Amino acid sequence: MLFSTKIVALLVLAAAAADPLWLDKILHADFSSLQLSANQCVQLCVRRSCLYVVHDAEHGCQMVTGGAALATPNSLLLRCCFQAPLVNVALGKPTRASSVLNSFLPGHSNDGVFLNSSNFFSSLNEIRAFLVIDLQQEYAIEAVALMPRLKNFGSNRFKYIEIRAGLTNVTGPDFSSYTLLALFPGPAPDPGIWVTKNLTTPVLGRFISLQRTAVLADYLEAAELMVYSRP
Repeated sequence: MLFSTKIVALLVLAAAAADPLWLDKILHADFSSLQLSANQCVQLCVRRSCLYVVHDAEHGCQMVTGGAALATPNSLLLRCCFQAPLVNVALGKPTRASSVLNSFLPGHSNDGVFLNSSNFFSSLNEIRAFLVIDLQQEYAIEAVALMPRLKNFGSNRFKYIEIRAGLTNVTGPDFSSYTLLALFPGPAPDPGIWVTKNLTTPVLGRFISLQRTAVLADYLEAAELMVYSRP
């Protein structure tokens, strides 16, 4: 059996979020003649619960529900038993926030700098402050990691912090239509310690919301937010 060196994980569990429009249109159609990317091929396989995906330029997207699957040397074979490393797909992606305190911009939350105590995102003192990262395409998200502000100025700030994922750009502050990935009740751990959540079921999403949902107003602060997938 010939296997490509670009072996990545096959996600076989359906995500809770709604399908993107391109996927919804072809779920029940003949996709063999469509020019799908490897990422789209995986997402379609998630919905069809297939066991293998073979993707190459000549044949496009092929799926196998059982038995053996062969890949040509130039193809991309995806199987459940082989996994590519998780990648932080949020790094450097566009951000926006409900408000910004001085120079503590939203982009500090996903710039890869998290050991500098002056490099972090902060909102104003407000109710349901939020941050949104646009991953710029749909990913099957498997884990998230959040570094609180390194200098903890009170336990109330890091309290009831929600991370959610969705496929549509929601203005906010209501992100209830998004799938909940993680909830950190707080208070913040010792400065410099990541809070993480590994998902038992991958969630398909493009827009990531980070929000402080505590009743009382306060600052939403984050040194770094990482979102892990296998692109």
